[in-house]
Amino acid sequence: MRHRAHQGGWTFVELLVALGVSVLLVGSFYAIFLVSGSASATGLTAIEVSENARIGMDRMIRELRNATQSTISIPASGQITFQVPGNGNVIQYALGGATGTELRRTQNGTTTVLCNNAQSLQFSPAPFSGRVITMALRVQKTAASRQVVGKSFSGRVRVRN
Repeated sequence: MRHRAHQGGWTFVELLVALGVSVLLVGSFYAIFLVSGSASATGLTAIEVSENARIGMDRMIRELRNATQSTISIPASGQITFQVPGNGNVIQYALGGATGTELRRTQNGTTTVLCNNAQSLQFSPAPFSGRVITMALRVQKTAASRQVVGKSFSGRVRVRN
């Protein structure tokens, strides 16, 4: 019988090493995919939270700026009621809803939700000036990645009327 001196092909050890390296590469790509998906979900949640809160703050500031100073009432830190001249409508901003995390605007018995996921809302007259109101809104939401995203907004409004 003749034996060939050299046979072509891979040895079992070489195949195991190649398989191990391949598994490591695929696992690394999968981990990168998971991290980027999580970061994307967190980023989208942060954008959503910021956008909704900013819309609510802008509307509150705009309407409060036009309020009649003598009609502004802050019965609690997280609530404000005032009247806008011209139409005589009473407007109220407060947190509400089943979980108390909705920023709500109520006018003539009609309630509109301006922002969800609100954790706190505060109004206070600025010291030494009854015409300036400071406000602060804190929103917070848990992203799909289970990371909590929170933003704080604040503003000062000088009442014109």
